[in-house]
Amino acid sequence: MNLNTKPQAKLQGSTTNIGELLKALHNEVLGTTQNVVDLLTRILEFRDVGSGDHVKRTRDLTEILILEMLQSSSFANELIEQDYLTIIRVSPLHDIGKIAVSDAILLKEGKLTDEEMRIVRNHTIIGGQIIDSMKGLLEDRYFKHCRNVCLYHHERFDGKGYPYKLCGTEIPLSARILAIVDVYDALINIRPYKKAMSHREAMTIIADGMGTNFDPDITEIFLAIESKLQAVADL
Repeated sequence: MNLNTKPQAKLQGSTTNIGELLKALHNEVLGTTQNVVDLLTRILEFRDVGSGDHVKRTRDLTEILILEMLQSSSFANELIEQDYLTIIRVSPLHDIGKIAVSDAILLKEGKLTDEEMRIVRNHTIIGGQIIDSMKGLLEDRYFKHCRNVCLYHHERFDGKGYPYKLCGTEIPLSARILAIVDVYDALINIRPYKKAMSHREAMTIIADGMGTNFDPDITEIFLAIESKLQAVADL
C-alpha cells in the first residue's frame, strides 16, 4: 500500500482550488480596474471642453496608431510585452489632471498669462497624483500605464518638454504614443483660444516635430497612416 497516495491527491486538489481562486481573484481585480477606468473616462467626457469628443477620439486614434505599430519589428515586441490593449484602454485618461484646472483658464479665449500657463502645465503632475492615490484600486499594468500617460504625455523627444524634461526613450512608450495623438487631435479641433486646423495642416506640423517634439520612428508610422487618422477626425 502506498501511504503517500491520499495526501498527494489531497494536495493536488488543494493546489487546483487555490489556482482557481487566484485566477478568479485576478479576473475580479481586472474587472474592478476596468470599471474604475470607465468611470473616470465618463467623468472626463463631461468635463471635456470638446463635449467629450477629445476623450473618445484619443482612444480611437491611439488604437489605430498602436495597431499599425504592431506591424513594425522595432515596436511589436515591446508593445506586446507592455500589454498594448491596456495602453489603448487608459489613453483617454491622459488629461485627468485638468479636472483641477478652473474653467476660467480652460475656456479662456485669449492668450494665457505665465501663471495660467504654469497652472495648465501642472495638470501632468496632478494627473500623476490622482493615479497614485488610486494605486490600490488599479491592477499593476493599468496603474503603470495610467501614471505614465498622465505624467509624461507632454515630454518632448528632444528633452524640452515638461514636467521633467525627459528625452528620447527615457519617456515611456505609452507617453510617446499619446504625445503625438494628443497634439494631432488638439490641432484639428476648435478650442476657445484657436480655430481648428485642417488635417493637412496638422500633419505638416506633426512632420515638422519629428525628432524634436516626437519620437521619429512613431512619427514616421503616424504619417504613413494619415488616411486612417483622417477618417476618425472627420467623424
